[in-house]
Amino acid sequence: YDRESLEERVFSVLGSGRLLSSEVWGERRRGWFEDYIERLKKGGLFVSCKDSYYMSRWFSRVASVSALPGSGLVCLCFEKSDTGRPEC
Repeated sequence: YDRESLEERVFSVLGSGRLLSSEVWGERRRGWFEDYIERLKKGGLFVSCKDSYYMSRWFSRVASVSALPGSGLVCLCFEKSDTGRPEC
């Protein structure tokens, strides 16, 4: 996310804050995430219990959103100005 996107999509909802770090993670096999969504629809929230395993097995860090081979996610860690402590 660039600063403009963060302002529009994140901080406008959560209030002011300072971005501490961000990482982009992408699926290793194109289409895996779409398959996961279908499994989630059929199996319910039980499927999501394995999310940490899925991230380690089926995703890897990529340099930027434009470098994603397929679907991905952006992980953000920011400091909320009202608490003064990191919220990841």
